[in-house]
Amino acid sequence: MPTTPPPETRAAIDGKFLSIGGGRFLVKGAAYGTFAPDAAGRQFPAAAIVSDDFARMRDAGLNTVRTYTTPHPEVLDAAARRGLRLMIGLPWPQHVAFLDDPGLCRRVRGGVIAAVRALADHPAALLFALGNEIPAPVVRWHGQARVERFLRELYHDVKAAAPEALLTYVNYPPTEYLSLPFLDVCAFNVYLHAESDLRRYLARLQHVAGHRPLLLAEAGADSRRQGEDGQASTAAMQLRAAFSEGACGAVVFAWTDEWWRGGQPVDDWAFGLVDASAGHGDAAEILMQDRLVRGDGERSPQLRFGLVETPLLGERAPQQGEMANAAGMRQQVAAADRLGLARIARAQRGHGRVNVVVGRRAQGASSRARSGATRRLGGR
Repeated sequence: MPTTPPPETRAAIDGKFLSIGGGRFLVKGAAYGTFAPDAAGRQFPAAAIVSDDFARMRDAGLNTVRTYTTPHPEVLDAAARRGLRLMIGLPWPQHVAFLDDPGLCRRVRGGVIAAVRALADHPAALLFALGNEIPAPVVRWHGQARVERFLRELYHDVKAAAPEALLTYVNYPPTEYLSLPFLDVCAFNVYLHAESDLRRYLARLQHVAGHRPLLLAEAGADSRRQGEDGQASTAAMQLRAAFSEGACGAVVFAWTDEWWRGGQPVDDWAFGLVDASAGHGDAAEILMQDRLVRGDGERSPQLRFGLVETPLLGERAPQQGEMANAAGMRQQVAAADRLGLARIARAQRGHGRVNVVVGRRAQGASSRARSGATRRLGGR
């Protein structure tokens, strides 16, 4: 097991964003799994497949992998070798009336605490999800207050065991009303396919998040029902909207079409960036022949799925002057005001970084905005 990472490699909260080593870290991720368990009960592919997948994720410009089952250390080691960070899911029986069973609740707490304590110091660990989408009927059965209390106590128990770990709970629109202001990151799974609806909802979620970073923890589309072109354009829109609305990052669901649920493979959808039917060994053939120029002139392979990177706040644009950057920020603040989401931009002089937070508009705020080419990884 790796030793405790030096402070400069730990993820930290930086206003409405995450940072690593004092620099802005924008989550650009893909979901990975869940996979059918192997003979040892581990729900990840073989080591060679994981290494190959992680290499292709990195080549595609991703920096984060979201898992739904707790990875064994070898998976984190593979991510670290590729320069990837993991958003680690901590599964437990949340789809049943868990609060009616005190013994189950104790086991959940013990298991989650042990998992975070074991993995928090790994240099690839970015963020831990204490749960994911407790079903709305379960929340109604137990009552809002009891579920909030359980998650709050779970958060504080885990923090006591691993104070440096960043913790979230991944919510979704049917239980948006859960009040969880203690979490380090406000994370939501959102699958709106109309851009105007998604932008309005992200603006609303910024108010829910308050001073905390907002993460779009899942977005995507099913190529079987929308076609690959429709999937690509929808996903591109979702990620573009997330970043331009001030989210700290976004995660595409999913890297492959594989999804194991309730002891069975789910085979009637195709959300993946790569096509499971081609097999992991043939994943290179799924990468597109057309290539897209990055903002820095590098060329990147294209995937079946539509990834996008839009001009983001956070780094100085070297080709633009200070006045042009300040004017661009004023335009973005005005656009945010029209959406009902006021943003305060605080320039950190000498670093060219901008913190964007929700609140009253700053008087005479000046800042630097990053400009960059929009990158789209399009259809097969």
